[in-house]
Amino acid sequence: MEILAWNCRGLYNDSSVQALITLIQQKCPSFIFLCETKVRDRDYMDQLRLRIGYMNCEAVFSVGQSGGLAMFWGDGLDWRLTGFYGHPTTVERHRTWTLLRSLSDESSLPWVVVGDFNKLLHASKKVGGNPSREGQMQLFRDALSYCDLFESSIVVPHLVFVVDSRLDRVVASSSWCDIFTHARVLHLPPIHGDHLPILLGTFYSPLPIVRKRFRFRFESGWLQNEACDAVVHSGWTNVVHGRPMSQVMQKVTATRLSLLQWQRNSLGVRKREIELIRSRFFIGC
Repeated sequence: MEILAWNCRGLYNDSSVQALITLIQQKCPSFIFLCETKVRDRDYMDQLRLRIGYMNCEAVFSVGQSGGLAMFWGDGLDWRLTGFYGHPTTVERHRTWTLLRSLSDESSLPWVVVGDFNKLLHASKKVGGNPSREGQMQLFRDALSYCDLFESSIVVPHLVFVVDSRLDRVVASSSWCDIFTHARVLHLPPIHGDHLPILLGTFYSPLPIVRKRFRFRFESGWLQNEACDAVVHSGWTNVVHGRPMSQVMQKVTATRLSLLQWQRNSLGVRKREIELIRSRFFIGC
């Protein structure tokens, strides 16, 4: 299953429609999300849906000569897909992150979001042009953390737009990533306009190989060590973000990792010393 996202910069001209048809013929995506369609007519969108061969279409029509969104798909959707377009003006972009948080609260289904967010996550992703404000990028990162959304890995990291910056991206929830562990994102070569199409390829995980898995257990003997309290406190007081339950899970994970590291670095040394003494004892016997 593959998902195509593209800021097409208008669908009323033959060149952009033909570019879309070429992408469909080459990649056969199950879902298509288009930004900046500049389409104001539902009949035109229905005709386009039939022309490109998809059963379903939902659209947000443009106002004047700008905007417009469209989603095309078939049947059998058993997880949540959102096509996203961030507000193009910086002063209004806070509404984008408010909307993303609101969408997160509406459903607990495995979730993937594709589209043009109109904002970088990190300044290192941009070369040239005006510098991006760290405060604006932090608001974006905070919104993703709240929604439990993570950026998917990139196979071919082409950059987007003339000032090398990646605004088009795919982010997914941890539950979605657990289902599609082999999902990959591909930024396709430019075909029309100045935004690169995004292709998300998804594959259901193969049956796992049965093997003994490590299971963390808190050892009661650790409580006899005075350092244990400090290790637990250090792990639990880590700064975390997101929804309350997500924060609890992050703190539990941080505490577990702190205890494991402490066990390896401190208690592990003593265990090896005991084993060495035992081996010497048996050799001496």
